Amino acid sequence: MKENRAIKMPVIIGHLGLLVNLTFFVLYLAYTNVFAKLHVQFSFLSFPIFVGEFLLLFNFVVFILCLCFSKNLVLNKFNICVFLFITFVLMHALVGFNNWGILAFRHAQMFNYALFSVFTYTFLSPYSNKQWQNIFIYMLAVFLMFCGNTNWMFVYFILALLSTKNISNRKIKYALLIILLIITPYTRFIYTARMIIVANMASLLLISISLVAMWRAKILYKIFVSLAAIGCIIGVFCFNYETLETIFNYNKLKNRFIHQDKIVQKHQQLEMQKTKKWQHDFGINLYNAKKIKKVKTKEVNHQQPNTSVEQSRNNLIDHDQLKRNVKNLYLNKDSKTSMVNIMFRLFIWRDLIRELVSERAIFGFGFGKPTRSKSIEILGWGDSEWKRDGWIAVHNSYLHIIYRIGVVGVVFLLLLAFHLLKAICFFVKTQNLNGILLCSMVINWFVAANFLLIFEVPYTAIPMWCIVGVTAHYYDVCRKRYTEQIA
Repeated sequence: MKENRAIKMPVIIGHLGLLVNLTFFVLYLAYTNVFAKLHVQFSFLSFPIFVGEFLLLFNFVVFILCLCFSKNLVLNKFNICVFLFITFVLMHALVGFNNWGILAFRHAQMFNYALFSVFTYTFLSPYSNKQWQNIFIYMLAVFLMFCGNTNWMFVYFILALLSTKNISNRKIKYALLIILLIITPYTRFIYTARMIIVANMASLLLISISLVAMWRAKILYKIFVSLAAIGCIIGVFCFNYETLETIFNYNKLKNRFIHQDKIVQKHQQLEMQKTKKWQHDFGINLYNAKKIKKVKTKEVNHQQPNTSVEQSRNNLIDHDQLKRNVKNLYLNKDSKTSMVNIMFRLFIWRDLIRELVSERAIFGFGFGKPTRSKSIEILGWGDSEWKRDGWIAVHNSYLHIIYRIGVVGVVFLLLLAFHLLKAICFFVKTQNLNGILLCSMVINWFVAANFLLIFEVPYTAIPMWCIVGVTAHYYDVCRKRYTEQIA
């Protein structure tokens, strides 16, 4: 009896963790930042505790319980790496909090969210794939198609397709598949944000190439299917030519960037000249004040420098006017919002890379340091972000990771890419369509992370890392089965 209880306990705990994570998965994708902003303010803390922090703590407790009730409790390399990772993030957060303030904990969460892949992987270990579970996931995916964040329509569709594919009853399987194909709002795959379209195209390309590679047919048939897939992608591009043209028109993008960069450089030169003039005037006034001090009374001596310095500062009043002129020069009638958004990101990325190089921040700038962009400040863009947050979001999760932890972040990203590529190659080799579809969802989020806040905010990071955990678990299960079959 005791042995049976010991065996059942990890299963119960794992199911509890999965159920809670699945609930939050749906709530985050359905209500996004509205749900993510829910918080509790304790009287003994100067900052709020958001719902994502409670979920992280719950998962950590369940993870520890799973390890404690596990039949073979071994401190293996995987568990050691997890605890070292937690220690690394915690130490950086504390140092950042001491140096910069509470913002350090927000930056730490970007790395803590990655733990949800570990938690999901652990909770899935005793998980059994049953028909009612697939039907339940199918219903949730259809619900999210119409009530969730439309940016992740591809993810919802693949989830519904995977759950349908794994239903054993053929009548139910084909009935649900037909319903899915009929009710899917296909226009939302195409008419959406540019970065999401690029992510959808990348995922579709992965599926197409994998299917062609897995298909045991003559080379002519493979060429035909490849051309058909390329035709579909070109069709998506043609439907959104005006939207995607700003991304793929390299010459136009380059010319606009060079034009804007000249404006920024001109403003920086004028600003340096103003600063030098002000320093020169201040030095002369200070020298005159010292001479006056020998002749006049202390009262006159006290007023003279301040008046002169104030007059020197007044010479900089046209500084704000210059910034407004620069902004109006760019935001003319032929400027499009889409092009401005691209320029916005390019200037931020360039300024952050320059800062990393100039400061020689091999291990990054740590947590808590606000991200700023001199170019964006000069152009007067991002006013809403400056007023709301006091810093500019990087809009590139990979660059943000490198900015925070430097070389360690590069190693982390390379390992992530290596394991994902390894999983894709294995699924293609074993002709596993389920694995390819899972990897396509991961690719969808990873491509979008080049342009959007994916790793930083909980309503995208937590669902994404949960999918990564499911994919990693499925890959390990399939690899073990494949190894046993060969042996």
